[in-house]
Amino acid sequence: MPLVPNQFPRINPTYYKLAVIGECPGEQEEQMGVPFVGPAGNFLRAKLASTGMVEAQLFFGNICQSRPPRNELSNLSFDGPEIAHGLAQLTADLSTFRPNCLLLLGRATLRAFKPSICYDTKRGYQVPLDNWRGSI
Repeated sequence: MPLVPNQFPRINPTYYKLAVIGECPGEQEEQMGVPFVGPAGNFLRAKLASTGMVEAQLFFGNICQSRPPRNELSNLSFDGPEIAHGLAQLTADLSTFRPNCLLLLGRATLRAFKPSICYDTKRGYQVPLDNWRGSI
């Protein structure tokens, strides 16, 4: 049966799940205890909602659960307790949510999930984040 415009098959909206993972909370996120609720987070949430995604399909989290000094993740050791605790919490949250896809935002987030693509061990330097921008 051919599809008529605006008559697409209905699917369970929770079937497709997207996890949006950032680096660390900003000021508003720290105050509210909820990731991605500052100006940039609200913009991202609105864009995702405009695609038809509903809250049940989305998970927002960070690799670090606490706001670093001067809001710079680089002020924390990547192997330190703040990020280790954050990654443990994030792992538990993702195990519960079970996303189909991860949207990784930032170098540290990419490094947490795929360390081998962020650092060239043969040449001994960091691989530019632009090399991975827009990749799947």
